[in-house]
Amino acid sequence: MACDVNEPGASYHDYANDSTLSLTLKQFQLSKNVVCQKCGQFHEPYGTHLYDYHQAVDEDLMCQICLQPLVNPLDTKCGHTYCSRCLKNYLKIQRQCPVDRQPLAVHDVQSSSILVRR
Repeated sequence: MACDVNEPGASYHDYANDSTLSLTLKQFQLSKNVVCQKCGQFHEPYGTHLYDYHQAVDEDLMCQICLQPLVNPLDTKCGHTYCSRCLKNYLKIQRQCPVDRQPLAVHDVQSSSILVRR
């Protein structure tokens, strides 16, 4: 049964022009995302880190899995560097280097040099 706004006691609210509704919708959309402690941006808890740079980032400092700047980088025994989270998640599915397909396990990687981490 549909509500008739002309019916006594019925109320009508113009949601199309309600600024509080659009604010609430924006808040809901942001509530799915949290401020990341690593990159300081809003994104889904397991989403890609977001960065805003004024200049291009050196390709050697980019993760070849997420295509973003390295976060807590790990070096492989074959000489490649990836974000820690990206590589560990990748190795759960494929036990090989994402670039050159060399056999690789979590115990084969090490933290990258301090120069890359900071």
